[in-house]
Amino acid sequence: MKCLIIGCGKMGSAILEQWNSRKMFTEIVIIDPFFKTHDDNIQAFTNIEEVEQNFKPNVILIAIKPQDS
Repeated sequence: MKCLIIGCGKMGSAILEQWNSRKMFTEIVIIDPFFKTHDDNIQAFTNIEEVEQNFKPNVILIAIKPQDS
């Protein structure tokens, strides 16, 4: 399964940590201008335009504050 996470601050990072420790997804894509990754199954991008057009996630997590949208 594939996952897309939009925003990975405190809440998004906490959820990501749990999902990744349980190996719930084969591929995780994160859109966050400040997120840095060192994990092989996680790709991080600064905006949605950088994500491949053929990436089709099974789960989308929106973890941003309303005032940041």
